[in-house]
Amino acid sequence: LLAAALHVHTPVPGAAVRARFGDALQLHAFANGGALAALAPTQAAHGPRGLGWADLARTAGAAVGLGLTLRASSWTAELNYCVPLRYRASDLRHPGLQFGIGFDFL
Repeated sequence: LLAAALHVHTPVPGAAVRARFGDALQLHAFANGGALAALAPTQAAHGPRGLGWADLARTAGAAVGLGLTLRASSWTAELNYCVPLRYRASDLRHPGLQFGIGFDFL
């Protein structure tokens, strides 16, 4: 597994929006990249010695995007416009909107 991310959050400008949501609603910009490589059965038994950084880099994907993030005490909702920069044949290759919800159980 190889993963890297850069996320930048800033409050949404505008007094009316800030009065309604405070700092819970933020603008969000990000850049993500990573790869997940499956090990061959012989590698799985003996460790990833045959898997090098070049293999991970060759299969890595990357995307950038902008959006809105709404944060609460135990959950986060995001609406982002995402642009894939590097992708595999099985990935979605077109820019578009993405909606996501995350929960914090800890």
